[in-house]
Amino acid sequence: MNSKNTMPRYSNKIMTQCWAFLVQSWLWLGVLHIFAQKVTIRNTGKCDYTKDLELYFVCRSSVTQELYYRWADKRAPQGVEYSVWQTPSNQPGPYVILVSFHASELAKVNIITVEPKRYKIKGKKLKETEFEYVQFTHSDMHCFNISLRYFNDLRATCTNKKYNPDEEAIKNGILHYARLKSKKHSASAKNTINLIVFLPALLIVPVHSKYVLMCI
Repeated sequence: MNSKNTMPRYSNKIMTQCWAFLVQSWLWLGVLHIFAQKVTIRNTGKCDYTKDLELYFVCRSSVTQELYYRWADKRAPQGVEYSVWQTPSNQPGPYVILVSFHASELAKVNIITVEPKRYKIKGKKLKETEFEYVQFTHSDMHCFNISLRYFNDLRATCTNKKYNPDEEAIKNGILHYARLKSKKHSASAKNTINLIVFLPALLIVPVHSKYVLMCI
C-alpha cells in the first residue's frame, strides 16, 4: 500500500524537478543567445596601401587539410571556400593580395577595390565602368603590413602550385571573412547548446529513466 501511495507523489516530484531544470536551462540559453548576437569581430590593421588600387580575380579554391594543419586558421577550417584577388603586375604601386573566405557574393564581379578607411569592398565586372559596394551579411577585414607566408600558401594552393616556404613572404596582404563563424563551428556550437539544454534533464533521476524520457 505504501509503495503504491508514494509512487505517484515521487513521480510528481521528479517531473517538477525536471521541468524546473529545463526552464533554467532555456533561460540560460536565451542569455547566451543574446550575448552571442552582441559579439562582433572588428576590422584590424591599416589598409592605406590599397588606396586607388584595383585587385583582379585570380582563382577560387577551398582550404585543404594540409593548408589548415599548417596555419590553423580557426575561422577557415578544411573545406571552406575562398577566393584570391591581387593587383596586376602592370599596375603602378605595391603588390597587394586579398583572400576572401565564404564570400560567394564576390563571384559576381571580376575586379574589386578596397576603401581603406571604411573597410568596404567595391566590385564590378570587366565590361562595367562603375564600382558598386558588394553587400555581405557579415564582413570583417584584417590588413597586414608585415610579411606573412600564409598568403603565399593560400595563393599557391588556389593556383594548384606547390607551396614554397623559401619564397619571399607577401607583405601587403588582406584577410577578409564574409561569415562570423564557419558552418563547422556553428554546428559544433549548436550541439553544445543542445547539450546545455538537455543535460540537466538527464541528470535528475537516472534510475527512473521513464520519467526522464517524459520530460525530454
